[in-house]
Amino acid sequence: MWCVVLALALVLVVQPVAHGQPVEDQPAQQPVEEQDQSLLANVLTGINIPARGIVCGLTGVLAGIFMAASGGTRYADAADMMRAGCSGPWIITPEMIGEGGRDEKRLD
Repeated sequence: MWCVVLALALVLVVQPVAHGQPVEDQPAQQPVEEQDQSLLANVLTGINIPARGIVCGLTGVLAGIFMAASGGTRYADAADMMRAGCSGPWIITPEMIGEGGRDEKRLD
């Protein structure tokens, strides 16, 4: 499990570099603080996606059991369960981590 998370984090962090490209054409380096937030966002996304997948999957199973137990009459409640378990941001961006991310609207 940890190997998968580490591999996903490395893939998200590493940026492809074209060989033979002149140095002056490369974009300016980001400040260290932005790089740290980007790295943290990538690591948190690598942890968040499998965790949310497990929660969403278990919510789906529970909603199915709830529907079967109610004979299909509580469809709206089962849909609310699925919405609560699977909605929200799956990918974490550096903007969500920074101070500005707390005041901005949340993605659902």
